[in-house]
Amino acid sequence: MLLFFFATYDPTSQATFRPVSLFAERRGDETHVVGVAAQPDAEAFLGAFEAAVGPPFPLGYDPDGRVRRGESSVGALPGVPSFLMLDARGETVGSHVGFPSAAVLDALLDAALARGGVEEREVPLLSPALR
Repeated sequence: MLLFFFATYDPTSQATFRPVSLFAERRGDETHVVGVAAQPDAEAFLGAFEAAVGPPFPLGYDPDGRVRRGESSVGALPGVPSFLMLDARGETVGSHVGFPSAAVLDALLDAALARGGVEEREVPLLSPALR
């Protein structure tokens, strides 16, 4: 899964939607892309922004502002736009800050695929020996 952290008011974040959308369309059968608005008052701006941009992936926001304040499990963001690629186990495989090229996005996904993929599968809570 590619987590794309952005701010609706940031020109670089706005420009980034084009390459990320192309990536999602080209390699969307291999991973999910989710956009996360990491900004104050995201709820107030996100609906109109999503309607105007029309990305081929879902957008959301952190209602508690933990991502923006660096208090979430992803830690402090060095800036927006920021990207985190997660593998099938939810572990961070790679990251990027700033405007991404197609090669950067492909490299992030390829690294996740090399570590066992990004496909969703049920992870047993107990080993077979303990059941």
